[in-house]
Amino acid sequence: MPELSKSASENEAALIEPKFIHLRIHSAYSLLEGALPISKIIQFAESNKAPAIAITDTGNLFGALEFAIKASGAGVQPIIGCQLDICFDRGDDDNQNPSH
Repeated sequence: MPELSKSASENEAALIEPKFIHLRIHSAYSLLEGALPISKIIQFAESNKAPAIAITDTGNLFGALEFAIKASGAGVQPIIGCQLDICFDRGDDDNQNPSH
């Protein structure tokens, strides 16, 4: 009987224990910022038993389809994002070099 209560408490701990999900990863499709191929990102998620993982490449979604297909096939929920650099026009004519 103690084994049953032990396994039940382990199951409860597994349900309560929060999982960490990486939400900001630049893949090789993030030009000049990332070097990780999509397959390496998926392997990392699988080996760490991550329920989901995200890619947030800068300025494009070139790797989104490949990432979604490979992650879903590996049983990992894909989260797709895009980091955008936005420049607002402040209406200043003196500002010839706008910042991001």
